[in-house]
Amino acid sequence: MLMKDCIQHIAVAAFGMGSWLSVNAVFVQLPLMVYVVPEGYDLATYIVLIVQIACIFPLVYGIIDAKMATVQLWNKYSHAILIPIMLIMSGAGLLMAAFVYDHPAVTSSSKHSYWLFVAFFIMSIPCTTSDVLFMPYITKLESTKYVATFFIGMGLSALIPSAVSLIQGANANLNGSAANPWGSTEGGVLFGPRAFLVLMAVLCCFSLIGFLVLLKQTSGTTEKNVSRVVFRAPSVSICSVDNGTVEKSGIRAYSVAESKASVGSETISSFSWYILLSISLLLGAVQNSVVPVILPYATQPYGQNVKIGPYNYLYVIFALSAGFISWERAAIAHVLRETSSGRGLFWCGAFTQIGSFIGALLMFLLSNVAHIFR
Repeated sequence: MLMKDCIQHIAVAAFGMGSWLSVNAVFVQLPLMVYVVPEGYDLATYIVLIVQIACIFPLVYGIIDAKMATVQLWNKYSHAILIPIMLIMSGAGLLMAAFVYDHPAVTSSSKHSYWLFVAFFIMSIPCTTSDVLFMPYITKLESTKYVATFFIGMGLSALIPSAVSLIQGANANLNGSAANPWGSTEGGVLFGPRAFLVLMAVLCCFSLIGFLVLLKQTSGTTEKNVSRVVFRAPSVSICSVDNGTVEKSGIRAYSVAESKASVGSETISSFSWYILLSISLLLGAVQNSVVPVILPYATQPYGQNVKIGPYNYLYVIFALSAGFISWERAAIAHVLRETSSGRGLFWCGAFTQIGSFIGALLMFLLSNVAHIFR
C-alpha cells in the first residue's frame, strides 16, 4: 500500500511537471536566444503575448465541456484522449523550437522569428489548457492530498529547467556572440539552446508516462467524473446541493456559482468563493505575465554581477517570491477541492488564465507601446 501510494505521488508530480515545462524551458533560454533572434530583448514580451493568445483554447474547451456535460462518452474518455495529445504537443513544440530558433523568416521589410513563434504557440496550447484540463483530472484520485503533489510537480516545471540552465551556463557572458546550438561555447556555456530544448522534450515523455500510470490506476473509478460533480455524504449516499435535484446517476453540471457547494461537512461562503477566485486571477497575472516581462529589465543594470557580490540577494528574493506564489496557488486549490469539487479546480484554473491574459495585454502595452521598461 505504501509503495502504491509513493508511485502515485511520483506519477502525479511527473504529470504536473508537464503542465508548464515547455514554456518555462524557452524562458530560461532567453539570455542565449536574444543574441540570435531579430527581436532581441523584446522577444520576452512577444512570447508572453503568444501564450495569452493561446488562452482561447481553454475557453473553447470550457464551452465544449459544458455543452457535452450529459454525453457519457465525453465524460469517460475526454481526459484520456486530450491530455496525452496536450503532452505530445508540448514535446513537439520544444523540438520544433530547438531547430528553428536560429532561422528567422525574412520578409520584404524586416526579419522576424515567425517559425519560433509558431513553435511557441504550439507548446503554449497545452500549457494554458493544463489549468482547466490537468487540474480537474486530479479529482479522479481517491484523496485530496494529491492536489499538493500536483502543484509540487508544477513547481518542478520551473525548477528543473532553471537548474539545468545553471549547469548549462545560460547566463554566461558571451559578449554579444551567439552560443553554439549543440556544444559548448567559449565563455562558459556547456551546451547550446538546441541541446537544452531537446532535453526538455525528452522530459515531456516522463510527464506522459506519469499520466499513463495515473490513467491505469483510475480507469476503474467511473463514479468520480473529472468534469461533473458527484457529492456523497459520509453514509455514501448521494446528497442534494443548494436545493437542486441530483440525477439518479449522481452526475450534474454546475455553474461557477453552484460550484461553491459543500462536500461533506465543509462549506464555503459565496464571498469567500469569489475572493479565492479573485486571488487566483491576481496570482496568474503576476506569475505568468508581469514577472516574466519585468525580470529581464530589472536585472539588466546588474549584468553578470547579479550572481556575486552584494547583488546575490536578488536570487533569494526571486526564489522566495516564486515559492510564495506557488504556495498560495496550492493552498487555494486545496480549499476549493475540499469545499467544492472538480468544477472548483476548473474555475480556479480558468480565473488563473484570465488573470494571465489581462496581465500579458497590460505588460505588452506598457513595454512595446508605451516603452516604459527602457
